Amino acid sequence: MLAFFLALMTAIAIAAVGFPLLWPKRKPAPSRRAHDLAVYRDQLAELERDSARGVLDPAQAQGARLEIERRILATARTDERPPTIRPKLRHMVLVLGTVLPLAGFGFYLATGRPDLPAQPFADRNPATKSGQIAQRLIDELNKRLAQKPDDLQNWALLGRTMLGIGKYRQAADAFGRAVALAPDRADLLSAYAEALVLQNEGKVTPAARQALDAALAREPDDPRSNFYRGAADLQDGNARAALERWLALEARAPADAPFLPLLRQQIATLAKESGIDPQTIRPDRKPPPQATGPSSEDVDRMSKLSPQEREQQIRSMVDGLEQKLKAAPDDVEGWRRLGRARMVLNQPDKAAAAYAEAARRKPDDPAILGDWAEALLRSAPDNAAPSPETVTVLRRLLAVDANNPLALYFLSTVEADAGNKAVARDMLDRLLKQIPADAPQRAAIEARRKALE
Repeated sequence: MLAFFLALMTAIAIAAVGFPLLWPKRKPAPSRRAHDLAVYRDQLAELERDSARGVLDPAQAQGARLEIERRILATARTDERPPTIRPKLRHMVLVLGTVLPLAGFGFYLATGRPDLPAQPFADRNPATKSGQIAQRLIDELNKRLAQKPDDLQNWALLGRTMLGIGKYRQAADAFGRAVALAPDRADLLSAYAEALVLQNEGKVTPAARQALDAALAREPDDPRSNFYRGAADLQDGNARAALERWLALEARAPADAPFLPLLRQQIATLAKESGIDPQTIRPDRKPPPQATGPSSEDVDRMSKLSPQEREQQIRSMVDGLEQKLKAAPDDVEGWRRLGRARMVLNQPDKAAAAYAEAARRKPDDPAILGDWAEALLRSAPDNAAPSPETVTVLRRLLAVDANNPLALYFLSTVEADAGNKAVARDMLDRLLKQIPADAPQRAAIEARRKALE
């Protein structure tokens, strides 16, 4: 009798799962991003109601808004839809519905252990499993960084992981180390600032403000940097400056940018609270031109390639870009794009060659010189002194940007090795003036400065 009831329940379960698979869905399921955005909008609406009722003070409300906004910005990286069942696979449902239960029953007869106790619920909690996976990744990254503390990519990955699980202080420390290794990377400066803001419950600290200004000097249109810099303006009591910055960000954003609904809500709230009509200062909407992307056929073809074939295809595309630039060598931004692509492919020597071409056509651009110097430094062997070419580029960079952190840091070593300790001390003093007192890299630079006395 027990076997009959077990078989009956199995058949019911198969019917409940299998029958819907036999017919195509009438409507496509909503995307994960759409679902997440709906949840975050509900959270913001609830937050506004609590704020209006006086349950939250303005500082608490602003901190909560920033946390929800950070999550909305992160949804730009997700837009997965549930997989659909292809027609040919539907015919397998009945076969699998018969074969799998029989196979499972046979396997259980051979290996089953009904006498074992049930697994505790906590051990089956998906959140617990996710936390365990994240912790294993963190442990592995810490182990690698203990062996190689100058690994920029691992510091950045550790920062992103800590930020994702809400450990903002550790994220700020990791991003701070990454910024010390690559002080001209706008994305790292922006992430460092975000971690500091979230660590301080929405308050834009002086260190965060400095990182944001440095990021915007390199990438003026970066959405995250502009958003938090607007929050800093608002924190200073300059509502008009914050509103102007956010309106400019809205005008530049693509029409389908996932952060636009949240940004517009913030603009409306600030306009109402400050009594400023956005229409009087709103710039004309001029979204950036849409670059021609790969077709759906290209994406489908790339998805069917193995990882090795896909990497080879990407390298081929980058090589094609280089050939086009050789035919039209005056495209400065094209050479910079090629340099960034080579860095992503871990080809710093080829990236340096691309940046050299850009610098040949725009010789006094500090951003190009900084990228060129960083590529040269990364192409050198570990712990090797900067090459003569690298020193030349760093001196050119310092000539056009007298307080450039990258140039000051490495040239101070060059001058110290040459016996010019006074010059090295002066460079380190100028560098320390730019580093916040609580920055994790400050202690190491102060120790180097003291050793030169």
